[in-house]
Amino acid sequence: MNPRCSPTNNQRQHEHQGRTRPDHQERQHEPPARTEHPRLALVDPAAYASPMASLTPQSPEWTDDAPVKFSAVREVAATADAVFVALAEHESWPEWFDAVDRVERVGEQHDGVGSKRRIFLARERIRVLEEFIEWEPGKVWSFTVLEANGPFRLLETLNERITIQAIGPDRTRITYLMAMKPNRGSGPLFDKVIRRGMEKNLTKALESLGRRLAALS
Repeated sequence: MNPRCSPTNNQRQHEHQGRTRPDHQERQHEPPARTEHPRLALVDPAAYASPMASLTPQSPEWTDDAPVKFSAVREVAATADAVFVALAEHESWPEWFDAVDRVERVGEQHDGVGSKRRIFLARERIRVLEEFIEWEPGKVWSFTVLEANGPFRLLETLNERITIQAIGPDRTRITYLMAMKPNRGSGPLFDKVIRRGMEKNLTKALESLGRRLAALS
């Protein structure tokens, strides 16, 4: 072999590096494999069709002592009785509560303590079964959740109460209280998925209810 035609060691090394560099660069740009936290699936709307989970029903007294509570307050131009009638018309909730798609009564008892209803949210992918534990026309209306799916699976217990207070002729103050206990270990995700959305939805719902009552009066 002619020594002048033989590749040098440096040339061989350069050729080897030239062949391997593209593969190395390609590996550098490959996205890292994603690992999903099992609870984060609840944020995905596709997961809202998840099986129903049983929540722990609680009494009206528990509502006052719940570990997590938030509320919205609104004064409306309507009597306390008119407010209660609007609340008791379950099927009309989607007309003023934007987050609600549909409401259906469950069982033969349609009103009063012990009656039940099921609400549908998020294009009816989320379902919540509720049982009424307070029912005083013109004063108070509340329920405890028996079972739910979607992000409500982050909760151990959920009670909701609406207090109605007459403050003048055709003037009423409405207080919508949500009382709950998150499941152990769901704190950060609970804040992200449930707390922010619910607080906003409550305020908007009461504003819309006020406009609806004013139009009917």
